[in-house]
Amino acid sequence: MNGKSAGVALAVLALAIVKSEAVTCYSCQSTLASNCQDPFNPAGVPTCTVHAKGVGSCVKARATVNGITTFVRGCFSATSTTDYCQSYKNAVNCLCTTDYCNEGRILKPTICLSSSALIVAASAIHFAIKDQYL
Repeated sequence: MNGKSAGVALAVLALAIVKSEAVTCYSCQSTLASNCQDPFNPAGVPTCTVHAKGVGSCVKARATVNGITTFVRGCFSATSTTDYCQSYKNAVNCLCTTDYCNEGRILKPTICLSSSALIVAASAIHFAIKDQYL
C-alpha cells in the first residue's frame, strides 16, 4: 500500500470512528406535540444529535400521572453500549444506541438504568407535565 492509499484508508477509518461516536434521535414532548405519543408519527418531529466522547444514547420515557400519559423522546450522553429500559411505578424509561431508535414502542423493561439516566428522564417528564399546567 503506497502512502496515498494509506492516507485515504486512515481518513475513511477516522470518519467511521467519528460517525460511531454520534447518535441522532427524535426530540419531542407529547404535551407540546401530539405526534410524540404512541403510536409515534415522526413527521415534522425535530431531532437532536449527541456528539459524545463516550457513547450517545436516545431516550424515550413514558409516565402516567393523574391519568395523563406523557411521552418524552430525546438525546442523552451515557456510557452504556446496551439498549435497556427501567420501569418504576407508572413510568418506563428506555435508552437505545442507534440512530432514531427512540421512535418505537417501549418494550418490557429488562435491565436497570443508571441512577443518572433515571433522574434525567424523570426530570424531563416532570417539566413536561408542569409546563402543561402553567
